[in-house]
Amino acid sequence: MKRRLARWIPHSMKPPLKEGYHLLIDVIEKLKGRDSMTPPRSMIFVGAGDFGLIGQELKRYFSALANVRH
Repeated sequence: MKRRLARWIPHSMKPPLKEGYHLLIDVIEKLKGRDSMTPPRSMIFVGAGDFGLIGQELKRYFSALANVRH
């Protein structure tokens, strides 16, 4: 469905629409009480993954690699 819709949206309109979507999500998350360590949605570039879960996994990996307790 998403691809079908994207096909009808002019290429020049996609960046502003994406930016507006991220702004809306950022406002909603801020009102809900987003973790202060999580950057705004527009600054997260992890693809379809969950930013927080990926960060936790990297923390565990690097802590184990450096033999550091947290």
